[in-house]
Amino acid sequence: VRDAIERAGSTDREAIAKAVRQTRDFPAVTGIITIDENGDAIKSVAIVKIENGKFVYDTTINP
Repeated sequence: VRDAIERAGSTDREAIAKAVRQTRDFPAVTGIITIDENGDAIKSVAIVKIENGKFVYDTTINP
């Protein structure tokens, strides 16, 4: 959101929303994120499961 506000050059809600929808290949903590025209994040998701009380990596789902 901070990046979108900076790119929007404004705190106007619509300007920020437009900037968010224009986000491409943003290096976030959870990986590279692209936002589509609907405002949905397009990114890989890691699936983990709990086995014997511990988190265990299962797979990654890619867009």
